[in-house]
Amino acid sequence: MDNSNSLKERLGLAHFKGFDFLLACTWGMGILMYYSRTFVGRTPLSFIAPEFITICVVMGIMTSLSYFKKVLKITDIVFYLFVVLYFYACMFLYPKNKPYLQDLSFIFLIKSVPLFFIGISLNVNRSYNLLRFVSGLSIIILFIVLFYMGGMSEYELEGDEGEGMGKAYALLPCVLFMIWDSFRNIGVANILLSILGVFLLLSLGTRGPVVCVLAFVLLYLLLFKEYKHPIRNRIVILSAGGILYTFLKPILLGIQGLIIASGASTRIVNSILEDTFDDSSGRDNIYSFMWEQIIKDPLSGHGLAGDRASSYASWSHNFAIEILMTFGLIIGSAILVLLLWMLIKIIVKDLHSIHTQFTILLFCSSIVMLMLSSSFLQEPMVYLFIGYMVNILRKNSPVQNDI
Repeated sequence: MDNSNSLKERLGLAHFKGFDFLLACTWGMGILMYYSRTFVGRTPLSFIAPEFITICVVMGIMTSLSYFKKVLKITDIVFYLFVVLYFYACMFLYPKNKPYLQDLSFIFLIKSVPLFFIGISLNVNRSYNLLRFVSGLSIIILFIVLFYMGGMSEYELEGDEGEGMGKAYALLPCVLFMIWDSFRNIGVANILLSILGVFLLLSLGTRGPVVCVLAFVLLYLLLFKEYKHPIRNRIVILSAGGILYTFLKPILLGIQGLIIASGASTRIVNSILEDTFDDSSGRDNIYSFMWEQIIKDPLSGHGLAGDRASSYASWSHNFAIEILMTFGLIIGSAILVLLLWMLIKIIVKDLHSIHTQFTILLFCSSIVMLMLSSSFLQEPMVYLFIGYMVNILRKNSPVQNDI
């Protein structure tokens, strides 16, 4: 009995409640839930497969209502209602944006912004083991699916663009969490899962997630990890990084061979070896065009999806530019400064706490990612990040009290 309870504790299932189920669905949405849907589609319950994720999320919400009543404030509900109101107002104020907003309404209003409530309600101390379990399982599932089951066929991840972009960004938070866990609690299992996760990201052929991993590793090791001998340890880390860089080419050639043998994409490794990793892929032209549009209308902005309507082709591919394009220079700058102020206040409050470290993890899997690709209109993690920052800064929150 004790061994069973110990196993449940390590898996994050010892005190499993309704919110934990919703959190597992949310954190594992990109990999675990999508492939679970495919599994269900191959059973006698296949008739519920198209709505499997919706059913699970609704069940999670219904079983979490009593918990939400304890932690959410009326201002949180007002914030969401304001976002909904502004979203539909943009359809009337900016008619050119309406077709794009109609396409984005479900993913923005239902799949993305509500994660703000998850962030406000999350206590990473309490949910750490659960998040680790979901992260590790997601990495294992994607590895099995890609290398032993030939990838997806019935239900492809939304946003997948042929080079594994959808899968890579969906996997990113899970990989970052396993890396974080490896740094905090060195063990064979978490280190192997971290290496496997990074290998999968390299194999999926998308640069953005690799940059996010590098950003998180550097930030964590140099700034947010607590050391007994900080100066000496940081010198060792920088020296090890220099040695690693010196032998980077032979290491990458070895990784390239493994990826080729597995039949996956070598695009990322090739770009590093050929010194084209930092190629803008046409984004410089997009940035220049968006800045021209921002300057043309600096006060009111172009509204939600205004970047798409202005270019008739693409979004900004940069979080800061997209915010300025949407809200104008004055309000847009105020939003960016507010987010930066919240992040700095959390860091200054306690540089080495688990909550600060998890905030940086969310920062790298949302804001850093949005500086490279995607859009805040379709990226749920950015709202989880914002909600969690509010959670930390708010008195009498799940972070402050073990609710």
